[in-house]
Amino acid sequence: MDFRTITGALALTLAATACANDVAPEPLPAPGLVAGRLAGTVSYRERIALPADAVVKVQIADVARQDVPARTIAETRIETEGRQVPIAFELAYPADHPSAHAEYAVSARIEGGDGRLLFITDTRNPLPQNGRIDLWLVNAQR
Repeated sequence: MDFRTITGALALTLAATACANDVAPEPLPAPGLVAGRLAGTVSYRERIALPADAVVKVQIADVARQDVPARTIAETRIETEGRQVPIAFELAYPADHPSAHAEYAVSARIEGGDGRLLFITDTRNPLPQNGRIDLWLVNAQR
């Protein structure tokens, strides 16, 4: 047997095995985003108590494209129920995001129970590789 015959036979065997098992190959995760969990805290410097019905929202978004809204990849919502900062959060995110040119950022906001914005992140916070981030928010009421 020559090399081409062996290579062809190997290719046919692999194709037949894949069809017989009916298993599609796992998609590769986008660069910089691996399935996992992001944990951290949300806090602010002012000595202002949160209302008892405040809500913390933390999200991971693809912010690579300019002049369009960021695409939310994962989000969590925490009802504070009277708790004060720092407020811990944990957020799971997927690995099957389709864009290889994505740029991921983490942001947070605190809203009153009436939906009024109280605090928000004002800087870009890249998705950390170690799965841990502490977010500092600024007063949105100024």
